[in-house]
Amino acid sequence: MKGFLYFTAAWCQPCQTLGPTMDAIAATGIPVKKVNVDYDTQFVKEYNVMQVPTVILFEQDGRGELGRRTGVQSQQSLTEWVNNA
Repeated sequence: MKGFLYFTAAWCQPCQTLGPTMDAIAATGIPVKKVNVDYDTQFVKEYNVMQVPTVILFEQDGRGELGRRTGVQSQQSLTEWVNNA
């Protein structure tokens, strides 16, 4: 199953815009793990995240990262991405 790592920060305006979209995606059953870059620094280093918001698509069967996007994204584009990856 595919899911998202969503790197965000409370002080980031684009993150505040993207947050409800990620919540709506999670409500459809697509896994979303929210990562606060100010507190979860290990994930930030592990995934080499340089800006927020960053959304990483991953495969939970061990294949790992399938791609990443930065900035505000629409629910439709993210849902199409996960369905077509």
